[in-house]
Amino acid sequence: MRLLLRIGGFTAALGFAPLVLAQALPGSDRVRVQVTVQTETERKNLKGTHTNQITEHKTLAIRLTGKSKAPETRAVRWTVFGKDLVTNKMTTLGTEEIALALAADGSQTTTSKRISATHTPDHILSHGKKREGGKVAAEGVKYLGYAVQVRDGEKIVGEASEPPGVDKRR
Repeated sequence: MRLLLRIGGFTAALGFAPLVLAQALPGSDRVRVQVTVQTETERKNLKGTHTNQITEHKTLAIRLTGKSKAPETRAVRWTVFGKDLVTNKMTTLGTEEIALALAADGSQTTTSKRISATHTPDHILSHGKKREGGKVAAEGVKYLGYAVQVRDGEKIVGEASEPPGVDKRR
């Protein structure tokens, strides 16, 4: 996300990673969901090209806040999505459901397991002195986004996703 700031005759661009907050639904069971994505990237040079094979490792740091209740019937489900570059379709890279267990102060922090996605962008092979070669299509799975939902039975009581609505694109 970028913010342009104009002061006098100068323009400054500020960039920052957004912290996604949930749109908590009204009611006593609502839970606020805050998600921070932790990313590690590995690049492997492909022989005969100027392109890298890219592996991204993502971990979701999820902070939940709300009013605890006894007995606790709410559950948290996170899902990480990717895009298959060959079929151009969305795929699920990982998902897990855990029981909500808010502490006395009404908060819970959890992390997802580490999810990895490897892809190679489309590129040109270069052979010989004239650097002749053919075009190679992109392949692999690229990270697309995530969705976190807190449910009480079938009722959604908190959610966050990036990009917004990614879980509804299927």
